[in-house]
Amino acid sequence: MGIHVALPMCILEDNQTCTGIQLVDNPISQRKTQLVDIRYHFVRDCINDNTISVEYCPTKLMFADIMTKAMYKPAFIGLRNKIIGDVMKFLTSDL
Repeated sequence: MGIHVALPMCILEDNQTCTGIQLVDNPISQRKTQLVDIRYHFVRDCINDNTISVEYCPTKLMFADIMTKAMYKPAFIGLRNKIIGDVMKFLTSDL
């Protein structure tokens, strides 16, 4: 398709608890994480392979929320305007 993707691809996460960023970044096995779902091990392997990176993003800045959650009007308008601005920057940049 002619689209070049810079690696590592950034995955934004708004959950900093043990089921979010701390779990995939921390290889230490703890008693609470003994039965961790295999997807976390897969994500950890992808991070080690430098295929992806997982970074924190505050919930109020999550673009996906505009399509997946009921939102108050000011929050919706703020995210909508940010998305439109990012799309316009992408369209006017040199691919």
